[in-house]
Amino acid sequence: MTSENSLHFETKLRQVKHRRPMLLPEEGFTDEDLLAFDRSLREHLGRREPLQYTVEPKIRGVSAQMAYKAGRLSLATTIGNGYEGEVITGNIKTILTVPLTLWLIGDAPPIPEYLEVRGEVYMETPAFETFNRNIREKGLPVYKDAKEAAEDSLRQVNPRITARRPLNMFCSCVGEVKGFHPSTSYEMMVVLQSWGFRVNRPHIRICDTPDEMLQACYTIRGEKKEYPFEVEGALIKLNRLDLREPQGSEADVKAWAFVYRF
Repeated sequence: MTSENSLHFETKLRQVKHRRPMLLPEEGFTDEDLLAFDRSLREHLGRREPLQYTVEPKIRGVSAQMAYKAGRLSLATTIGNGYEGEVITGNIKTILTVPLTLWLIGDAPPIPEYLEVRGEVYMETPAFETFNRNIREKGLPVYKDAKEAAEDSLRQVNPRITARRPLNMFCSCVGEVKGFHPSTSYEMMVVLQSWGFRVNRPHIRICDTPDEMLQACYTIRGEKKEYPFEVEGALIKLNRLDLREPQGSEADVKAWAFVYRF
C-alpha cells in the first residue's frame, strides 16, 4: 500500500518474541464446521455433556497485544508470525480507547503485577470513509478497506502519523497473567472492562448448547450491517478457562476458539 506516509517505512520496526504464542483461531464457513470443532474439543476433553461458549462479533481488524507491568502499559506488539511480532508501543499509545494506566472501576479486583491483553485494532466505518475521502481529495492512493488502513497505521515508524488516524480497539482475550485467575472468559471480559479496557460486552452471548451457539452466530450475521464496524464473522470461545489449559496453553487459541466466517 502506498500512502501519504509510506516514506516513513525506511526503518523497520523492532521484533520481539511473544511470551505465549499469538495463534489465530480455527475457522470455517458452515454450521457443520462449527459443530465439528465442538465435537473435537469435547472428545479431547473427554466430555459428553455440552460445553459452554461465549459468542461475539468478530471485527475485521488487526490483532495486537498490550503488556502491562504494575498497571502501566510497557509493551505493545503486532501478532506477527504468531511467535514474534513487531513492537508498536508508541503507536498503540495514540489510540484513545487503550488505557495507558489501569484503574479500578466499581468492584474491580486488584490489578495483576503482569498482564497481557489481546484484541483487534480497527477503524469504524464512518471514520474510515471520512479518512479515505480526505486522502482522495489530496490526490493520493486510497486504502482498499478499513483493515488495510488500520494495519498501515499501526506499522508506522513515526507514532505522530498514527495519532492522526481514527483507530479504535476492542479487547477479546488475555495472554499471560500473573496475579489474577478468573474462572470464565466472560468474567475475564467483565474484569478487563473494570480495569479500563474496551470490550464488546453488550454483544457477548453465553451459550450452553450447540444450538444456542449457532443461533447466536445467526443473530450476529443478521445484524452485521447494523454495527458501526466491519464484522467478518462470529468469534466463539470456550468459556471455562480451566478447560483451556489441557489443550496445551491458555494462549493457544487454536485449541479453544473458532471463527464462524460469514
